[in-house]
Order: sequence, then structure tokens, then C-alpha cells
Amino acid sequence: MTAFQIRKPFKPFTISSAFVWLLFWGLFWVEKAEAQSPLVRNFEQIQYQGTLNGNLPIVMNLTFTEQTASGHYFYTKYQIPITLEGAKQANGTWKIEEKDKSYNTTAFFEGKKVGDKFSGSWRNAAGTKKFAFALTQIKEGIVGFEGYRIKDEKQDSKGGISSLAIEVLYPTSIPTDLPTTLLQKLQDSVIVGQLGAEFLGKDNVAAKLKRLHKGYFEGNTQDDDLDFALNYTDERSMSVIFNQSHILTLDYSGYSYAGGAHGTYGTLYQIWDLKKGKILHAKDIFVAPQNPALRQLLVRQLRKDLALPKEQSLGDYGFFLDKDADLPLPDNMAATGTGILFLYGLYEIAPYVMGTTEIFISYAELKPFMRNDCALWLLANQ
Repeated sequence: MTAFQIRKPFKPFTISSAFVWLLFWGLFWVEKAEAQSPLVRNFEQIQYQGTLNGNLPIVMNLTFTEQTASGHYFYTKYQIPITLEGAKQANGTWKIEEKDKSYNTTAFFEGKKVGDKFSGSWRNAAGTKKFAFALTQIKEGIVGFEGYRIKDEKQDSKGGISSLAIEVLYPTSIPTDLPTTLLQKLQDSVIVGQLGAEFLGKDNVAAKLKRLHKGYFEGNTQDDDLDFALNYTDERSMSVIFNQSHILTLDYSGYSYAGGAHGTYGTLYQIWDLKKGKILHAKDIFVAPQNPALRQLLVRQLRKDLALPKEQSLGDYGFFLDKDADLPLPDNMAATGTGILFLYGLYEIAPYVMGTTEIFISYAELKPFMRNDCALWLLANQ
């Protein structure tokens, strides 16, 4: 796993692009006053569960700063993440927008956060539907996190700007029925995944971020021999996709720019089997990851997502595929309670202009190909 993956603001055909974009605007580029301190630890990651309209069970993951909120929620029946971003209003309530894949606002949550409760009303963007929602924080049976953030920007004598924005969701608790050694394993994995192996050690997260901050700006000083300005950007974010049933899915996303025509971006998912204390890969989930019938499932869903006519191949659409059957099974996957999200990164199957590609397949369709000794098998049979 690399220290971070990279992203850009808009990615066609993805769910995670909306997550990344909301984290970029909702968490990093906040009020200018915050930039006075390069190190900030002032937000919390909360997982809620409850109902919409009194009869629709939902789960919501939100990251709160003093004035912003971002994250996602899903209906328990479907468990496909829906992007959320919003802000605290002058009267103390929170107004949070629901976004679709193209990052259009489709609905609003407006409510009050009191103790471990979050409640209020939901309405669609058209104003034709309005329901009450009532949520309670989940504290037991999940991995708990505390949030750290560093943000800074410096301009050199040539006018070049170097900017740094790093977020770390650091595990602080695990379900009580799991080995205590798991917590350290999760913590080390987060540090390696978000900061790099060189930041492992006994110093706390704040100290690690200070070291990263110092090294970044020392390493990106302007070369006085150049007659033009150079700009550098390093942004890394994290989010929790799924945190139930001893399965934890994490999202590591980022964007990097160091000159050239454009920056580069991406998202890396991790699926943790908490009982076994390991990250799951395709070989751990599927009996034969390269089974043509399994890959054909992805082809069918991708064609459906793109609304491709029968006579048009994926290669004709623009993918790097001579024929539809050449679509590989990626190892970059996010597990939810009802299925798996498969992610193809930049240039993996398509040119940069097409962005990254995600395909969601339900467990009902994946079951014939899954290993029965995998933790996800239990989710598939619930």
C-alpha cells in the first residue's frame, strides 16, 4: 500500500469521487482563521443509526468540525453510500446536503445535534417530500476514531504556492470481544497508509503531523535559479465506509500536484476482517478471482451503469479494452452490508479524461463466487 492515493475534483462513473470532493471542500478549505495554526485537532467522526420517516432504517457517518460536516449515509436495506456535506447555521442547527454521483444536491437534512442524538427533518430538493429523521450515536460494537487534521499554505519569493492538507482518522477503540492487540495493528496501518512507514513510532499523531509538515515545506522550497513560479499540492483524506459486523472498510483518498498539465488523484479502499485482524484482498474473498463468469458480472453492471447499447463495446466507449471480456477484476474494493464496490484507478482501464470507474455488485450476485470461509460470506447470508 502506498502512503497515499491521489484524486481530482470530479470523476465520472464513481461514488467515491463525491466523497473525496466533499472532504476536500468540507474539511480542508474552511475558514481562513484556521490557517493561522498548521496543526488542528478539532473534529469528531460519529456513526449514527436511526430512521427516516419513522420506518426507513438508515446509518450515517459524519465528520464534524466546528462549522462543517461531511460524510455519507445509507439505507440499511441497500447500503449504497450517499454523499453528505453541510455546515452549522447561525441558529445552531446543521444543514447538510445530500449529493448524487454528479455532485448535484438532491435533498437536505436539517436538524440539531444534542449529545449523542441528531434529529430534525429531511426534504428533497424539489420540496415535494418532507420526513422527520431521528438518529442516535453508535458507541458499541464498532471501531472508534478521533480526528486529526493539518492544513497550511506558504508562498515563496517567486509567487509559487505550496499547500498541504492532511486528515487522519486514528482508531482509539475496538469492540470488546476482539483481541486488544488489534487496536495497535489498526493504528499502525492507518499511520502507514496515510503518512508513510517512516512515521511509525511512539510519538503521538500530532507530533507525526508536525514532522510531516516540517519536511514537506522544507522539501518544496523555490529554486532561485528558476524564472517562474512552481506550485505544489498534497491533500490526503480518510473516511469510514462500513463499520459493522466486525467488518471495517476505510477510504484513503488524495490529490497531488507537482507541475505539469494536471494533478493526479485516487482512492484506496481497505476491507478489514477484524476477527482475523487482516486486510482482505480478492484472493481472500473469491474462490477464483479471475473466473470469467465473475468478471462478466462486472461487465454487465458497468454496461448498465453507462446505458450502453448492445452494439457498442466498452472499447468503443473509450476503455482500454479490445473486448468486454478483457475487463479485469480489481483488487481495490470496498465492502458494505449488501455488496462490494469495485474501483479501477486512473489509467487502469481508461484514459485520464474518463477518471476512475466504480462498479457496485450485490452479495446476492457475488455469492456463487465467494469463499465460504471469508467474513463477507456471513454478510452475504444475513
